[in-house]
Amino acid sequence: MTIQEFLEALQHTQAVGYRPYMMSKPYGQAIRLMSPAGAEHCPITAVCEHYTGQTLPPTAVYSALDRLGLSPDDAYTIAAAADVQASEPVLRTQILHALRLQEA
Repeated sequence: MTIQEFLEALQHTQAVGYRPYMMSKPYGQAIRLMSPAGAEHCPITAVCEHYTGQTLPPTAVYSALDRLGLSPDDAYTIAAAADVQASEPVLRTQILHALRLQEA
């Protein structure tokens, strides 16, 4: 899965009931999604759950990458963009746009 394919898959999670939100962390605002079942996810684990049916905690990014066919470099880049506002600003903007979120 490429980053572009990931962004398209992420956008589709809302159509099936995942709710995106911003979570305050000591280092800034992290992008998270709540599954229809009420589980908290980072963007990668939300896409993984939706496409594979396997629920992983938000910290299990590297367990999800093989299931999604993401490269470790792409998974790290996506996770960094979702967790830190200053890291990967272009990709963070793309993730926010895919989820129709705005920075606080």
